[in-house]
Amino acid sequence: MAYLSMLAFYRITVQFGDFVDGYPRFLRRRIVAISNPIFQVNSRADPGEPTKRLFRMLFVGRFDRTQKQPGILLDAFCSLAPDHQDWELIMLGDGDEKVALTNQVIELGLQDQITLLPSQPDIGDFYQTADLFVIPSLWEGSPNALSEAMAYGLPAVGFEVDGVKQLIEHKRTGWLCPAIGTTEFAQTLTNAMQAKSQFREFGQRARDITKAYSEDSIGQSWNDLILSLEE
Repeated sequence: MAYLSMLAFYRITVQFGDFVDGYPRFLRRRIVAISNPIFQVNSRADPGEPTKRLFRMLFVGRFDRTQKQPGILLDAFCSLAPDHQDWELIMLGDGDEKVALTNQVIELGLQDQITLLPSQPDIGDFYQTADLFVIPSLWEGSPNALSEAMAYGLPAVGFEVDGVKQLIEHKRTGWLCPAIGTTEFAQTLTNAMQAKSQFREFGQRARDITKAYSEDSIGQSWNDLILSLEE
């Protein structure tokens, strides 16, 4: 019934072309893919810089277990931390799961490697000083934090799910984990952490990809859609 009600709409927009396949065939001709714009920045990160003594993994998002799943990331990193003393995890955000995750870090005695911070009004410095962005979401629409990280030239790790797999190109701009689970995610993180020499190359590719989603490009797509309605 919900899909039938969409017949009243002349055009329907989705964030990525891949999303069109999730709609019934009788609606697909009405659907136009227009992503959110990715704002370009002049600053950039220097991921994997070889003289660093400490590398930084970054999560930015809501602390909830239904979608963003920071608990999966925390569990995965905790299992790796003892053997990767040259890595730290910074997690920015707020939400219902934050207290439990904070207590978990304290109980495991990993405060030196894991820091949970509240949402920040300006997180540019965090992107700029990070080496690897991590997005453990179970699904996304058009993930703003991942887009911002890519604009700063960061490689990324995430699950191979809608909204993430459209932006992360496996082993070109980052690493995609094919199965949902802590063990699987820990292995994908390990693969990434062992490839620091590729971070800058992957990050540059990620930065280049964001140019296709610039304000001008997305604005033109909306302009074209509006003009098509006048025909």
